[in-house]
Amino acid sequence: MRTNTQVMISFGQEETALLKRLDEERKKECKTRSGWVKDQIREKYLPKRELVLTT
Repeated sequence: MRTNTQVMISFGQEETALLKRLDEERKKECKTRSGWVKDQIREKYLPKRELVLTT
């Protein structure tokens, strides 16, 4: 039984520059793609107080 949920995202041919930028930024922070995306969601959509309570 899986304990995590997988979400697939795709980048169209015209979006290859966007994927390249994602990889450049996440590598600077030594993060995986999924880790980087999750961090962006946390920063944008979760209040700071909520972050403290869930970690």
